[in-house]
Amino acid sequence: MIQILIVLFLLSIILFKIKQRKNKRNTYKLSNILEDVVLFLKFIVFPLIFFICIYLCFVFYKVRQKYGDNKVHQMFMIITGQPFPLVIFTVFTFVYVLFEITSTGQENAENEEYQLEFDKAKWFDKLITRWEKTSLVDNDISKLYNDIIKKQHGETFYTENQWKTIFGNKIDFYDVADPKYNNKFRFVAIYIQEMTNLYRIFKLNDVLILGNKKDLIDSLTYNKGKGKVYTVVTLMRLWLSDDFVRNVWENTKKTMDSPNFCAWVQYFIIDPVQQDKKFWEKYSNSWSRDESELLFSLETKK
Repeated sequence: MIQILIVLFLLSIILFKIKQRKNKRNTYKLSNILEDVVLFLKFIVFPLIFFICIYLCFVFYKVRQKYGDNKVHQMFMIITGQPFPLVIFTVFTFVYVLFEITSTGQENAENEEYQLEFDKAKWFDKLITRWEKTSLVDNDISKLYNDIIKKQHGETFYTENQWKTIFGNKIDFYDVADPKYNNKFRFVAIYIQEMTNLYRIFKLNDVLILGNKKDLIDSLTYNKGKGKVYTVVTLMRLWLSDDFVRNVWENTKKTMDSPNFCAWVQYFIIDPVQQDKKFWEKYSNSWSRDESELLFSLETKK
């Protein structure tokens, strides 16, 4: 009976862990095959072995009660002289506890790493946005800022000819180095830095995999399980569909996070809007339809 209670207690821990993992970000979306195997062992194989142990213990005591110790010895005793179910249970409990300690330690390390990345992103955000705002103090500092940032393109921002060669007439050209755009330029630059931090904090590269067409299609419609991600992605699309914002992005993106981030923005944010002239019309209709369906379902429940 004590063994059964211990098993039930360990099972409750497993169920709690399942619930806890479901509430974590990126639930069950694991790219590492080893993690998939660990989940399979932890939530399917291990509980199954527990139930088998319970069953064998039950059979052991029933056989002993009905046929006596001799029959039990023939059926269940092994070299150690201990009942087979007890040996299996003891060994398995030891393995499980060892596994759980290792697994919990790994989860704690991952949580600490995520918190560290979050804190670094917040600190970096404050630092960069402070630079952006400070660059508006006077014209000399503003010019210094432009001279520093434009070096990523080889000493100059895009000229109109360069812009037309790369982007054609799809996007209007703005000379972002023109002093009359200083305020707009810094305002947009601050947004782009915030956008970069959202990408890092939400780990969007793990949620929406670059080059994955299914993820691209999923990102076009609201999904309750990814509501926050959908909102962030939609805001990015709204901003980068503006020609001036796009000019600033193209002129400053080579200082943002990584080439992977720039490719991710092009694939998930810019291309879907740029390649579909009715993108925002479809977005608005889809949102209104979902909203109406929710309201209708509430009316039918009354």
